[in-house]
Amino acid sequence: MEGTELAHVQTRIQCLRNVRSLLDASIIQMEQYMNIVSTQSNMDNGTRILRNLSNDVNQVTKTPSSSLIDENDADLIRRRRLEHLSNKVISSTSTDTQDDKNNTDT
Repeated sequence: MEGTELAHVQTRIQCLRNVRSLLDASIIQMEQYMNIVSTQSNMDNGTRILRNLSNDVNQVTKTPSSSLIDENDADLIRRRRLEHLSNKVISSTSTDTQDDKNNTDT
């Protein structure tokens, strides 16, 4: 009786090992499939991006010269940037001064 039970338990264990092997194999196949799909998707996206980039380049090269920024606009942009940056510097130094005052008060 004990011998047959032992044989049945060993058979069940072997069956469970076979099931585990099949599950491991299926997981590996799913990973391979996902890698292939991801690669294919990346290639499609890359092709689409290159096509859009080519269209953008064509549009830029076809724009008339009248729509380009002239020197007066460039000067205006430079002045605005300088004003913006100077405002940032002033606000950061005032914040640092307030922090120093707070540190000396405590």
